[in-house]
Amino acid sequence: MPQSDELHKRLLDTMDNTGVKLSLAARIFEPDIGLPDNGTIRIFIPDLHMISKEAQKRFPDYGFHSHQSREPTMVRFLEALGSLGRQLSDVNSLRVYQLGDFLDLWREHQFGNDPTPILRDNAQVWDLLYNNLNDSSAPVYYLRGNHDFAIPDQNEYRNWQRAYFSGPMAVMHGDIFDWLEVVAPDWLQQAVVYLTGVEEGERNYSQEEFQEVNEEIHTRNEATRYQWAEVYRLGDQWLNPPNDSTGPTAGNVIGVQNPNQYNGDRNDLSGHELMGRAHQLVGRLAAARQREIRLLVIGHTHHARIVQYKTQEENFVLMDCGAWTEECWVGPKEDRRNKVPSQQVGVTIGNDCRIYQVALA
Repeated sequence: MPQSDELHKRLLDTMDNTGVKLSLAARIFEPDIGLPDNGTIRIFIPDLHMISKEAQKRFPDYGFHSHQSREPTMVRFLEALGSLGRQLSDVNSLRVYQLGDFLDLWREHQFGNDPTPILRDNAQVWDLLYNNLNDSSAPVYYLRGNHDFAIPDQNEYRNWQRAYFSGPMAVMHGDIFDWLEVVAPDWLQQAVVYLTGVEEGERNYSQEEFQEVNEEIHTRNEATRYQWAEVYRLGDQWLNPPNDSTGPTAGNVIGVQNPNQYNGDRNDLSGHELMGRAHQLVGRLAAARQREIRLLVIGHTHHARIVQYKTQEENFVLMDCGAWTEECWVGPKEDRRNKVPSQQVGVTIGNDCRIYQVALA
């Protein structure tokens, strides 16, 4: 039995014992990814879009607090992770990544970037991530998304990155692949040159050229940015759990014949709108930086999916971990009864990659 099986069971048992239910939404076990089965559990927490109580009055149906279940579920989930981290023998056996858009500065301020009101009104979640998990010897890696890219590069936020790498795995927010978020016409070439990211454990964001290019990518007409922020973007996404959650190879994974296989409907589950540009970027990274990426973990789209492009020559997996905002339907499209708030996390242990829907038991 691979170590990943034992550790996934340990994670699920810890959650069960603390009243948290993890329901499998997607799974792929792919040895060709090449991550070591060395006992490391990586948890990926996607977009929360937290705003202050005052901003929530302006956007009552938006973000992390748009549904009353999210905060207690997240709190219990993070408490359980802390408990798991304290049980594990190796100091870095549990690693947690927040995939960006943790904060929504666009909706908090028209032109500002002060996160203080948001963190004050979400102090319990922030404390569990920033203090409790680190105290349990589980390092937390923060990514800058498009909605919190402008957070000050100082104090607690100075180490928030735009990309992390670990062997054949890259972790990004995902907005760099979205045409709606990009204004620089040569954005992909610039990203390949500068988006080198950091290895796990290297926590220095202030690479001057790197930050300069990212800022250029995210520069746009301010009036247009905050006009977009007025749109609540309440989306209903589909989670279609695999029929066999114990299968040895895969469950509910979208296999594409070519990376651009996407017809414009996110819910038909025949492709992924960002897969083509993600595949293009990792190809350019391999050529320009001699870094082969076989697993790319993202958030940003708010729709949890695993997509695989596999040929005799290459194997590339895009793991989109979903969000903690908006809502989703769980089950077949014919059954519209089971509508729940989106509360997803990604987990990788070795080459066993899973996405779970989180709820209180």
